[in-house]
Amino acid sequence: MTKMIKKISAIAVLLSVSVLGFCNDNDQKGTSTAVFLKMIPGARPAALGNAFTGISDDINALYTNASGLASLVNIEVSATHIKWFEDINNTFISAVYPFKNNAIGLGINYLSFGEIDFRDAAGAKLKNESAYNASVSFAFSRKLSERFMSGLTVKNIIQRLGAYDGNGYAFDVSVLSKFGSVSAGASAQNLGSKIAIAGVDNDLPFTVKAGIGWVPDMPILERKLLLGFDVESPRDDNIKIHAGAEYALQQQLILRAGYNQVNGGFDKIGTGGKNGGLTAGIGSKTFLGQKSIYGSEETDTENLTELIFDYALAQFSEDLGYAHRITISVKFK
Repeated sequence: MTKMIKKISAIAVLLSVSVLGFCNDNDQKGTSTAVFLKMIPGARPAALGNAFTGISDDINALYTNASGLASLVNIEVSATHIKWFEDINNTFISAVYPFKNNAIGLGINYLSFGEIDFRDAAGAKLKNESAYNASVSFAFSRKLSERFMSGLTVKNIIQRLGAYDGNGYAFDVSVLSKFGSVSAGASAQNLGSKIAIAGVDNDLPFTVKAGIGWVPDMPILERKLLLGFDVESPRDDNIKIHAGAEYALQQQLILRAGYNQVNGGFDKIGTGGKNGGLTAGIGSKTFLGQKSIYGSEETDTENLTELIFDYALAQFSEDLGYAHRITISVKFK
């Protein structure tokens, strides 16, 4: 009976959060500040089109669905660098520490816009000022049962544009359920009060996401294929979809591809390069201390530290082009 109640509760939470997100009247476009909080840093989720809410099975869960952190069994650290357009750079550093049926995580997000020219009313140059956004995230996740996990993330937000700055707090709540080869998750992100910049109050980019992950249990695939699908409902945009696939050719090489809907609205799907959204990437895993990688000699890797490399290429649009991101992760055993 207890298990049945937990299962029903999980499904109820997923449905209620999803329905809440779908109630989007689309009249708040472009009205949020700190939109950098929407970015999912990891190269693996990016290559999967950001369809990771229902997967969230590694350190990237810190930014997609913190509930998934409770499923980890090893300490993990990760660093990501993203080269955006026009000299905009984004760096993320993350760490997760699992213990018993819980896990805690720390994430640092720094987005630099470089220096901006400030000019007077006549257009004369005054000086250069730095501009950046940053956040520090603390996450806690707990495994409530073998199939049901929940998570909470608290964020401290800092924004600076020359002489103007703003600070605030936000939090995420999430759930994740696993049923055999299928997993389902939902998260409500960036809940919190407004941030005042130059005396003007600005709303946070509140977003609701729901997604599923599926590993087809077919003998021919040998459980090497992973599929993901997400629906996202931002407060300040239309509903978007995300889809991705991951296939492990072998332990050392993983291929990924996906679709990340850049512009909201189902009518925008598949309309070509102007809206962008195509993603691709690769992943590679090496065990430190392994005697042989590609040769015939094999080493027991169960207790070896893993070094993971992920790369993603994401398309924005014809005008903005592509963004590259690289993630290096270490999983200690």
